[in-house]
Amino acid sequence: MPDEAGAERTGRTAIGRAWGWALSKIPSITAVFDKFEKTIDFIRKVSISIAALVGVCLAVVLIWRSAFDGTVAVEPVIVQFSGGTYSNAELATMALVKQVDAIQRAGLSEWHKLYVGEAKAPVDLQVPGSPFTLHAGMREIARLMGRKPLSIKASIVTANGKPLGAVGIEGLPAAQATCSERDGYTTDAEVIDCLALTAIAFLDPKTAAAYVFRDEEAKCLAADGEPAAGSPLEREERRLVKRREGCEFKTTQALIAKALQRGYADDLPWVPYIYGKVHLVRATAAAQSQDRQEQIGELDQAYFRFRDSQKQKPGSVSAVAAMFGALATKGIAFHEWAGGAGWDDDPASPMRWHLRLAGLTFDDALKQLKDIPGTRPPRLDALVHHLEGLVYYRQWMLMAHLRTKSAAITMASGEEELKHLRRAIDSFERAAADERTDGLYMDWGNALRAAKRFGDAADKYVQAADIRPQAYGPRLNYTIALLDGVIQGPQPEIGRAHV
Repeated sequence: MPDEAGAERTGRTAIGRAWGWALSKIPSITAVFDKFEKTIDFIRKVSISIAALVGVCLAVVLIWRSAFDGTVAVEPVIVQFSGGTYSNAELATMALVKQVDAIQRAGLSEWHKLYVGEAKAPVDLQVPGSPFTLHAGMREIARLMGRKPLSIKASIVTANGKPLGAVGIEGLPAAQATCSERDGYTTDAEVIDCLALTAIAFLDPKTAAAYVFRDEEAKCLAADGEPAAGSPLEREERRLVKRREGCEFKTTQALIAKALQRGYADDLPWVPYIYGKVHLVRATAAAQSQDRQEQIGELDQAYFRFRDSQKQKPGSVSAVAAMFGALATKGIAFHEWAGGAGWDDDPASPMRWHLRLAGLTFDDALKQLKDIPGTRPPRLDALVHHLEGLVYYRQWMLMAHLRTKSAAITMASGEEELKHLRRAIDSFERAAADERTDGLYMDWGNALRAAKRFGDAADKYVQAADIRPQAYGPRLNYTIALLDGVIQGPQPEIGRAHV
């Protein structure tokens, strides 16, 4: 019995010690749970703060876009026209937004783009049980800040069995117009296109001008396709009348005038740019009909228009490209004029005079390229090097023309000619650091082929074909480069040294 009692006392003592140990650990466990709770609370507060910050940033962006950055809402289109493509308001509204977006893509990437979307956004935030939404609230805040968010309101109804469209801009009381059969729009799809163009013409006329310009450009360049009927004098008279009418660019110029009337500072540098594009197309049309004097005159006007635009926008890649493109085209036109006349040994002949004019034009282009500040954005720097390489290459063509007494494409001969080709190749290589266009690789390949580096030339033509698979020029030049390599045989490594 004493042993049993001792064992019982020992057991109770062990249990008591275990229970005491467990009780002693309770504060530690409680501290762990407290720490865990505080961590969860901290994470919750941080998450709420981040969510609030994101919400504030979103609100600021929406307020900015609504008040200052040209947000335009497209209200649901009113449709009361049966039998058309767009049988309800939703389809018509989507088509109108899509066409507005297509028109804006016609403008330069440097131009400010409007934020255009349906008035009811597909994703929005709304207070439960309240008609308030985030987008609507931001627009109301914009109104309180003195800004009137713009909305496109349009409708399509039936008039004498044909669609009649009307469009207006809320916030611009004078911006109202109609599109009907009388204007040449006979289907609801055509009316939608007209409504979109009209709306953009009210909101951003220079972009509308760029969109219309593309159609009028094609019309101008097709003006010389005249059937050979009647006497030569009658055919020439019809051709001149057709070209004059086809190259008027009436709608484009009317929209440019509207941009001038608005007087927005962002629009003004691009008005001469669009005028320059008009003159450039007219120069191309004149070249098609072999009217060299008119071509040179139009190129001069285009160059001065682009130069005006470049002076107002010194860092604009588009303005610089257009300006020097017009100048280089003028030099090429002089050279082609001389090449088409056949060789004349008389230094005072018109043919030799045009060769000199081509050389002077290319010299002027190089001088002006060097006047562009050396510190410039990468895209502009690449463009300058590309144009520089093109001018060096064209100067080599003039030298080869004088040597061979023929405008036919040939290979370089002599150190002086190779020097120009090396300069061209080096310039193209520098341009390739920030430019990847089929035009660059074609020009680069031409210079390499002239320097008898046929394998390298073929590689550049392949790269041009990869960028523009639908073009036949790169593949044709690739074949010619390979054939030249076979005909000419192995060549020494010329054209690789740097000047």
